[in-house]
Amino acid sequence: MKHIRLTLSIFMLLGFYSLGYAQTPVTTDPDSTCAGALGEIYIVNPVPTSTFNWSVTGTGHILHSSNTHEVTVDWSIIPGVDTLKVQQIDEFGCPADLVKLTVIRVAPPTAFAGVDATICSSGTYTISDATASSYKTLLWTSSGDGVFSDASVFYPTYTPGPNDIAAGSVTLTLTTNPIAPCSEPASDALVLTIVPIPIVNAGGAATICSNSTYTISSATASNYASLQWTTSGDGIFSNATALNPVYTPGPNDIAAGSVTLTLTATPNAPCSDPVSDAATLTIIPAPVAIAGPDATLCWGEVYYLDNVTIQNATSITWTTSGTGTFDNPNLHNPTYTPSEQDCQNGNVTLTLTVTGTAPCSEAQSTRQLIYRPKPVTGPILHY
Repeated sequence: MKHIRLTLSIFMLLGFYSLGYAQTPVTTDPDSTCAGALGEIYIVNPVPTSTFNWSVTGTGHILHSSNTHEVTVDWSIIPGVDTLKVQQIDEFGCPADLVKLTVIRVAPPTAFAGVDATICSSGTYTISDATASSYKTLLWTSSGDGVFSDASVFYPTYTPGPNDIAAGSVTLTLTTNPIAPCSEPASDALVLTIVPIPIVNAGGAATICSNSTYTISSATASNYASLQWTTSGDGIFSNATALNPVYTPGPNDIAAGSVTLTLTATPNAPCSDPVSDAATLTIIPAPVAIAGPDATLCWGEVYYLDNVTIQNATSITWTTSGTGTFDNPNLHNPTYTPSEQDCQNGNVTLTLTVTGTAPCSEAQSTRQLIYRPKPVTGPILHY
């Protein structure tokens, strides 16, 4: 029997193929496919009276052939080179020449965006641990509103946007585009946590009287690890690490008339720069009223009020517990004339009231005038 030798051409169909095989293009040897490709179809020209023995050397796996002119192959995910072979056996059992096709398994792209990271909202993040392979181009994208220094380079720097900071985190995704014939891109993402910097408000300027304390009730702070109050003067805080302590002015504060109170917040890691805010506390000197020492007088004696001390006053008012009169109750040192009733009562209390500058309240002091009984003379006797 004469042996018939047939040279067969192997075709690869990447999709649905027509039953009219005449128009199917010839595949160039070597051929290429994406490593891990599944269901790749290869055919030769059909010969109804022949059978076809298909085989693969390497890591490819034949899924289906049934000795027809067509075979379906799943390829290994590992990049490499395989050889697809087919031998036709005609109706007389005569073999044709073995036909081979070298198939190069091209690695699909990989992408690793790097591990999750944490930054301070005042800083930027330079991506340094991303990896990728077998890619043609790459692109970084953000789920937020920040910007990359260059989204097409491997290690860009990312600057968070306002929405990123408000949300507290953003997802950064690395996408690698494949080398032909692979068509599926690869992607991986990392979560960038954004720690906000402290926000501090020392409470704004305030004014107190020198004889009082100041509760810092309007101070606010957020996003901090710890707080510390300091003063430019010599006063003291009830608790310098509390948000709303009480401040007691010192002598130097009062003498100066004002003091600066500063609130400093230490940030949460990885933020490192403390944030401070200051407020001026104005200290108004309190009014001082000293009515002077008590005095003992003769019946009906008019008395000039000396040894009176008045400081930081905006107004002065003298009043009496009796019915006597002052020559001017708004003078520093007025003169008091007792009434008959004052003398009969034996004493009278004079009160000095001094009004200070707001927010200081008034000050008061008293002194007592004591009246001796009127001496009684007589009667006159004639010896």
